[in-house]
Order: sequence, then C-alpha cells, then structure tokens
Amino acid sequence: MASHLHFSSGMNTVSKALALLLTIAALATPAAAARPDVFFDGERVSAIAFETPLRDLMSALGAATGTRVRFTSDAGNELVDIEIFEVRVAEAFARILAHRGHSQVGSEIWISSPVAGSAQDAPVVAAGAHASYVAELGDHALGSHNGRGRLVATAELVRERSAAAVEALHGVLDAERSAQIRASALTGLDRSGDLSIESLADLARDEDAGMLRRKAIQLLSRHGVGNELAAATLTELADTAQNPMIRLTARTALRSLEIAA
Repeated sequence: MASHLHFSSGMNTVSKALALLLTIAALATPAAAARPDVFFDGERVSAIAFETPLRDLMSALGAATGTRVRFTSDAGNELVDIEIFEVRVAEAFARILAHRGHSQVGSEIWISSPVAGSAQDAPVVAAGAHASYVAELGDHALGSHNGRGRLVATAELVRERSAAAVEALHGVLDAERSAQIRASALTGLDRSGDLSIESLADLARDEDAGMLRRKAIQLLSRHGVGNELAAATLTELADTAQNPMIRLTARTALRSLEIAA
C-alpha cells in the first residue's frame, strides 16, 4: 500500500529531508525494514538501508536521481548497510561502490561484483581524525539539543572507527531516543565488532524502537552465542512479544542461536 507524505512549501531542503527520514523511521513496520529509504531534493541525496541487497539500494537511488543502473549477472545480491545524509549524487555512488567494480558514463552506471571485499569490512576512511576531533564529535552526538547536529555527529563517529568513536557510539545507542540516530550508532557498532549484549537486549525489548527491534534481535543471534542474556531475551520475546513479527523474528533468531551453540 503506497503512503503519501506532504511537506509545506515553506520548509527548506534540510528540513524536508530530515522530516521524511524521521517520519519513515517512526512509521516503518518491521516487514518493511529491508527496503531502502531514499530522498533526493534535486541536488543532494539521503539513503538508509539495513541488510538490503545492493541491487535494490542502487535501483532505488537510480530511480530517485535519474541514473540508469545496470548490473552484471553476478553482481548486486550482496547485502549492505548504508546511511548517507545529504551528499551529492556522485559522492553517494562513490561511497557505496568504492569496493565494487563499476564504471559510469553520463547518467548510466554499470556495476560488477565486489573487487575488494565487503564494504562493511573495509575502513571507511584511510585514517581516523585526531583525538580532540573525535571527542568533540562524541560530545556533540550525546549533548547537542539540535537533532540534525546529533545525527551528523553520529554519522561521523561511524566513519571514524577508533576506540574513542566506538565508546561514544555506545553512549548514543543507550541514551538517544531518535530511532534514526540510534540506527546509525547500531550499524557503526556492528561494523566495529564491539557490540554490547546488554544494549542489544534492551533495544530488542524496547517497544518504541520500531524497526530497530528486529535488527537488535538478529544481532543477538549473531553475537550472543553462549550468552545467557541473549538466549533469555530471545526466549522471552519469542513467547511474549505482542508484535507477531517480533515473535517470529525472535523464534528464528533463537533457533539460529541454539544451532550455533
């Protein structure tokens, strides 16, 4: 069922983009969590996707930006996690396809299979920023009264991958209430391999977390092998969660956890 969002003509580009992204995060159902969310204002593009096939993400970006996307037969099925906020189209494509063979001519882009491993395994930047810069990002992500400022600071922390950035992301995941910002922090922590089972369990139980609950449940099954809290949380949700999709996801995750053990 299509949904239509209307924005006042008086809103600026940034406000429209953030309004759309935050509305999607608030209203999305678990069943729609794998679909990419894309917003293009004619100059800059924002895109969010969790465990989404690259083919689906690029097709959505192509449709939004007027770019014709073509894949070789063996490309596009790998799953990607992406958060891009208000960047130019060329930069968005460059970030997403940095570790995949591709070529672009005019408004047409050809994509082949990965050439340097998964983007999730590759450094986001060649070197982390200096410690004082990371500290400033952490303070802004945790303490700013401006939602957009926290969102941007968190996205920068995800790119950093330093120990200080990871510590700040833990704080964001635990303290932040914006689903969009928590999603960015969760993805960064997943990439870093430094996830807290306690934080994942809290997020999986949080009925206000929306689509992030399924993501947390899936990560519990992936990172919680042999952990009593992970098993107990999944068992509880499989039996008692009011949302049937959460129950189903928890049951599947619990089976995966038991098999892995």
